Amino acid sequence: MNVREKKKLFLYVLFLVIFAIFAFRPYEVRATGAGSSAITDITYADAHQTTTLSGQQTQYYLHAGISGTVGTYTEPYSIIYLDRNKFAQPIVGNVSGSSTIKSVSVTWDSTNWMIKITYNSLTAGAPPIANPFRVTTSQVFADGETYNMVTKLFTKDGTELASLTKTFTSSTNVVGVPGADNGVIDGWNNGNTGSVLVSDDETDASHTHIKSGVTDPVRAIIYNGTKNTTDTEVTSASFGMDRRNVRTIIKLPASVDWDPSLPNNSSWTYNAADHTITQDVPRNNRGNFFLDFTVKFNSTQSVNDTTWTRLDFPQTNYLINDNGTLDMSTERKSKVYKSYKYKKKLNIYKYIVMPEQNGSAYYTNDKYVHLNANGGVNKYIIGLSQFWGNGVTPAAGSVVKFKSIADIPNDAVIFKGYGIRVWESMFDAANLASCHIIS
Repeated sequence: MNVREKKKLFLYVLFLVIFAIFAFRPYEVRATGAGSSAITDITYADAHQTTTLSGQQTQYYLHAGISGTVGTYTEPYSIIYLDRNKFAQPIVGNVSGSSTIKSVSVTWDSTNWMIKITYNSLTAGAPPIANPFRVTTSQVFADGETYNMVTKLFTKDGTELASLTKTFTSSTNVVGVPGADNGVIDGWNNGNTGSVLVSDDETDASHTHIKSGVTDPVRAIIYNGTKNTTDTEVTSASFGMDRRNVRTIIKLPASVDWDPSLPNNSSWTYNAADHTITQDVPRNNRGNFFLDFTVKFNSTQSVNDTTWTRLDFPQTNYLINDNGTLDMSTERKSKVYKSYKYKKKLNIYKYIVMPEQNGSAYYTNDKYVHLNANGGVNKYIIGLSQFWGNGVTPAAGSVVKFKSIADIPNDAVIFKGYGIRVWESMFDAANLASCHIIS
């Protein structure tokens, strides 16, 4: 073999060695090299999902991959950018770990939350990897408004391979009076103030009607919720609050008049034509809230002492579009109500408990006392007994409920406390054991 042939053989062997070294060694390629390109995407984890309920944590898939047949990226990473005005702060634990993920971190700047997901590797030609992650939108959307999520894919050294801005649509609930989805307008009874006892001072001489001029507070209730399918109330919900302002319309019953000077009435607009009051209220990120107003009776509201008389205040709610028009698709109708019943006014005795004399306390009738006596602390006893007078004795085992005890001192005093007791001599052992106080 001559020198020329040896040289050819050497070059041939050298070529084979170089080919063997590089043909089977992983190496990075850029998105435009060797016919390959980077792929990234964000989709709902539930393939059937089309909208995001505002405020509810939602699961998505982050997709990343390399098309083509040549190249492997070692430790590339994705960053998901979330607008801080539209998303709650994400946490590392809400990015599901898998064998494809090397590490996860969450950072932020003045504009975005940033979720960084570092992969072990991405190989061209392999199916794109899909890693689930969960984030929560803030409740700052009107129904149908959109938001974006931006994701970018980088090489290990920070060279951008691909980017994507994905748009999603937000969905929200309506507002109204909460009630069971039972086909019936249940309404709301003003909580603990929905049943009112009226007495002699609030009724006419026959005690069959509430006097003209008597006032009473009423509370409207507004809840975030889903539309009931069988009636026009809502089922309360923790998520899906719509950012738009709320209009509440209350239909007043004929037995009450509107007086804008009464407590909580100045914010309402009265319409004499249909005897309604209306108030538009900024949402201010409130899921549920109340609106108060005060009504004044006009002497036509009947009451009696045997049954409760219910007074309904029909309530309608809408969400208000940004241009001031009503979103009629959000209309919800229900009512709030209060119930009234007459109770006879009872006259009672009040005694002051004087300092002990001869080892025992003694009592006076309802007389003036010097407020500085007894160290400035005076005790009174207000006596209540079930006796109607005119020779009528209450039936054994009967019950009397009273609305309140009113006592107006002649001088300014500080109320320090109270206690309740019964006279043991008035009860046999069995009845005494059954005595209890209903507050």
